[in-house]
Amino acid sequence: MAISEFPKMIYKNEFDPFNIQTDPLRLQFKSGSGNGGVTGTLKSVTEWNESFSGQVIVWESLEGVYYIGDGHQRLERARALVYTGDGKKIRLNGFLIKESDGWTVEHARIYCALKNLAENAATTRPLDVAKIFRNGGSDALVSGFISRNNKLYLQGKALASLSDLVFGIFLNNPSIPIEYGVAVGQYFSDDHRMQETAISILRRVRPDNLDCFMLELRNTLHADLIRATQQDLFGCVLDMKDSPFYIRYEIKAEALKILGGTARVFQDVVRNADILSGLGNIIQQEFTRNASKRKADLLHLIKKQAHLMGHVSELLNAAVEIYIRSNNSRFSKAERMQEAVKFFIQRLEQTCPGSDHTQRERKEEHGGPSSGTQAPLDLLGGHAAVVTGVDQHALVF
Repeated sequence: MAISEFPKMIYKNEFDPFNIQTDPLRLQFKSGSGNGGVTGTLKSVTEWNESFSGQVIVWESLEGVYYIGDGHQRLERARALVYTGDGKKIRLNGFLIKESDGWTVEHARIYCALKNLAENAATTRPLDVAKIFRNGGSDALVSGFISRNNKLYLQGKALASLSDLVFGIFLNNPSIPIEYGVAVGQYFSDDHRMQETAISILRRVRPDNLDCFMLELRNTLHADLIRATQQDLFGCVLDMKDSPFYIRYEIKAEALKILGGTARVFQDVVRNADILSGLGNIIQQEFTRNASKRKADLLHLIKKQAHLMGHVSELLNAAVEIYIRSNNSRFSKAERMQEAVKFFIQRLEQTCPGSDHTQRERKEEHGGPSSGTQAPLDLLGGHAAVVTGVDQHALVF
């Protein structure tokens, strides 16, 4: 149940450090602490200065036992030093909240976490903010301590939407970038199954452009190209090599590699035209220059639009379906991938503005014959691949 407000009674008090117990499992959210909730940040302090000691928060249980809620580091130092520089016994100044006044352990934990967040936002991790949300802290309550526009708030909110399984992955595996969890929470906040699939893919692919990658993953979901089949070592459901999204990713990567290589070849030819001509070669420089530009334009188009819903994305999905539907054919995976990539590049060249194939495409649309296209492998055994979003006649083998 979300906590939207706190009990009213809070007492100003002075505490003996040796009369306060620690229970970080119940009363502390912050990560990275050791025994007693101590991180060691004040270990180098060798003299107590009351002016710098701030205010602690202590929670009193129904049994009358005092527990530190906020101030674990100061409590540890006070116990270690015992006396101030002038020989007085160290006392901790702060506030007392009582379970008998309605302050449950949940109230105390969230209240202390929010105080710590407000005072130490620079050192607070998004996971710690997410724990506040996941343990009952309402939007209204948290936004009273940190702005809704604050990056830390937004990241914590996204992480809080993760399933228990995915959230646990980030708690227990600090090597996985927390940005992955934030992105998954933002793009798939209401779909725990897709969260598990997405984090499995992210862990393997580790994309350079996370936002573009997540957009592409979400659009692939809308195209119903995600199918999960088995669990990985974290319990996440996904068979990566047979995942349609992974196949789509591979098709796009191979297409980018081919187009990039071809563009570079044409560029080299233009750059070295004089040398090649001197060796007896006939170089059509304008044609070669235009061809190089065309390949570079297609390369740019894929990078800019593959992750968006639209024509390029539809062609990629069509290429994936060609690969998948030919699964029972006599051709190897490598051959099927080669044909899927070839289909994607050819159709992209034929249907994008400025294509050399524009006139032929118009003839095809009016029932006219086409020429000059290499026949693809008969991946589907002579049957048509039915794919939405692109011209059906282009997919008949």
